Amino acid sequence: IDAMGLRGKVTLCGADPDIAARMAQASGLLLTSEREGFGLVLIEAAACALPLVSSACPVGPLELIEDGVSGFLLPCGDTDAFVETVCRLIEDRELRLRMGRNALEMSRKFSIDNVMGRWLELFRSLPD
Repeated sequence: IDAMGLRGKVTLCGADPDIAARMAQASGLLLTSEREGFGLVLIEAAACALPLVSSACPVGPLELIEDGVSGFLLPCGDTDAFVETVCRLIEDRELRLRMGRNALEMSRKFSIDNVMGRWLELFRSLPD
C-alpha cells in the first residue's frame, strides 16, 4: 500500500466483529479469490448495497453476480482488470450506486424469510 502511494486511500480491515458497520463505510467489495465456495461475504456486501467486483471463480461468484449489473466478474489473477474496474467504479458514482442497488435486490432472495420458506417447502414435500 505504501509502495503504491495508497496510504489513507486503501484500508485492510482484518477481522471485525461489526462487519455491517464496516461495510457501511465501504464503496464496494473486492473479492480476488481464485477458488471460492458460496461466498457469503458477497451476499453480506450486496445486502449493504455495495457493488461487487470478483474473480470469476468456477463456482460461487458466478452464481451470485450478474456481470455488469450487480458488479463485475473478472478473470482470476488479472490484476490489471481489477485495477481498471476499481478505478472505473471510483470515478463513476452513478455506476457504483446503480450496481449497489442491483446487488441489494439480488441479496433479497437470500433473506431469512425466503430461505426459511424454501426449507419449509422442501420439508413439506417429503413423504411422512
